[in-house]
Formats: sequence, C-alpha cells, structure tokens
Amino acid sequence: MNIVSENVFIKSKGNALTSEAFADAVACVKSTCYNLRKANYGVNVLSDCITSYDKRKIDEMLEYYKSKGSDIITLSHL
Repeated sequence: MNIVSENVFIKSKGNALTSEAFADAVACVKSTCYNLRKANYGVNVLSDCITSYDKRKIDEMLEYYKSKGSDIITLSHL
C-alpha cells in the first residue's frame, strides 16, 4: 500500500457516516448513499468515478442509487 498523505480515517462499518473524521467515500458507496438519503441529504453519485469488484454490477448499482433518490452525474457536470 502506498500511503500518499497523513489523512487516515478509521471506519469499522460500510457506512462512511459512522466515522466523524471520515471525509472521502472511496469505498462502501452503497451504504453511505443509502444513509445520506435516509438522513435527507442530497446525494450526487459520479458514475465515472466508481468501480466494483464485479464491473458487471455497476449499472445495477447506479439504478439502486437512483431509486433511493440520488442524482447520477459525471465528473464533467461539476
């Protein structure tokens, strides 16, 4: 593992909101999006910035995020 900064956050659950110091949702996107929407936050999922161990499931993941109220956008829309 190549540690590129001092920004190390401890997270023991899939939901990034379980760590007050955690600021970068690079993993466990599904749980984090779900919990953000449940808390009534607006969520934008950058479709060209996510991946999966099974890339065949990405379209299914995007549909799930959309069904929970997240907006699906690309990085160029920011």
